[in-house]
Amino acid sequence: MRNVREKPDRRAHAGRLCACAGGLCPLLVGFLVGMSLSFCEPALAGEASGEVRSPVRMAGPADVQGLFEALSEEFQKSRAESGGGVAVDYVSREGAVPAARELLGGFDAVLSWGGVSERDVLDLGRPWEALAPEEHVIGARAAAIVVHARNPLDTLSSEQLEFVFSGEVENWRAVGGEQLPIRRYGLASSSPLTKSFERAFPAAGSDGIIRRPTSADILRAISTDPGGVGFVDASSVVTAGGAVKALGVGGVTADVQSVKDGRYPFADVLVLYVSPDASEGAKGFVQFVLSGEGDGVFRRHALLPTLRRVRSDAIAGFYRLYGPEIERVRATPDPGDDLDLAMRILKSAQRLPPDDVQLLAAMCAAAYELSENIPGGETAVFEVLNLLSERIPGRRLDSAEKRVALYERAYRADRSMHVGSALIDALQAHAAAATSGRLYAEAAVILERAKEVAEQIGSPDLARVRERHSIAAARVRAERDAWVLAEWLL
Repeated sequence: MRNVREKPDRRAHAGRLCACAGGLCPLLVGFLVGMSLSFCEPALAGEASGEVRSPVRMAGPADVQGLFEALSEEFQKSRAESGGGVAVDYVSREGAVPAARELLGGFDAVLSWGGVSERDVLDLGRPWEALAPEEHVIGARAAAIVVHARNPLDTLSSEQLEFVFSGEVENWRAVGGEQLPIRRYGLASSSPLTKSFERAFPAAGSDGIIRRPTSADILRAISTDPGGVGFVDASSVVTAGGAVKALGVGGVTADVQSVKDGRYPFADVLVLYVSPDASEGAKGFVQFVLSGEGDGVFRRHALLPTLRRVRSDAIAGFYRLYGPEIERVRATPDPGDDLDLAMRILKSAQRLPPDDVQLLAAMCAAAYELSENIPGGETAVFEVLNLLSERIPGRRLDSAEKRVALYERAYRADRSMHVGSALIDALQAHAAAATSGRLYAEAAVILERAKEVAEQIGSPDLARVRERHSIAAARVRAERDAWVLAEWLL
């Protein structure tokens, strides 16, 4: 019998909460019950339909089981009208070889941190080579090094970071910074990100580190601590706006491209292997994951929702058509031809069928890269972000983040009322996108930045921004208190 982790009976969970309601605050209990019942909706809808679908059989690390169960729920919600959603039956298997053997044994898909190595292939033998599963790098767990925005340093070497996090260096002056004591922040010792970071820097587990429960808490602490430095999940850094900044490691910062090409040292990639014999339901679920529709779920689980591979025939056709011209305009000093090509690619992307989201994402990425850093490219960049938000719901949060980054750049150069107000609007839209993705702590941090900018420029909307921030912060506190209480009750 397989060692399948039993899923909790969520309706029973809700019932136990109701039974305890007598001595508790009705509002808090209602919140808890509402959350519990909301998790039940996909399952109950499936029961009501009377249609039985085989679940997607998956195996992989225990620390991403919750991620894939949440992706399954999102998939079922997104396909509710068509009835195409399926559940995920997940088996915990640590290590690439144990997971791969499940794929050989008939599973639809398996996951592994770092993927199947050449040595693993030798262990698995000819059956693995004969199966020839599809391989997709679907995301990454990356630790970004963050400091206060006013810290003059932009990068440190790995050796310098080791000195900082071990406590061997206690003042920023020793690594080229200001005369200021260093305060080190980190996540709980049990956090998967902490364990990953400590594999690179064992000294990061020293007693001198100030522990915080979430990356948002660390970002909030460092935003008011000029001597602070910490490691957080890279997907959370953009939510801090201009209050903190990420340090490079040997000149390389944690972003999608540096993780993808292996230049950034503090990252583990998550690799998905799909059997050619996978069920149709499983293939639909994999397509959902690869399309980017579940990006918000990745972020809620502190992962960079990146690195997905575009359908091979589509990307090959795109590069046959535009690849040589992209290389040509990049080689010329005139930024005008870059912008012209970006707009042509964008207009072609706008004419794509609504369901061709992978090719759309690739074309938008090319147009964005061509126009991002050239004079007059802002219009093209914003059109790209609007198109992604409209066509791919899972990219709305990413698009909102990029809009904020553009306005932050403009605000650093021009702290006028006009530019500041545009930044505030972008921050509030970003917070709304984070809230819709249930990233409540991140939304509170974003609105804190909006409040800061509103105070700096004397915005007439300051009272409204303060009120939204207050509501968001109260929601975060209530959510934490509710889950602590739920744990205690159960």
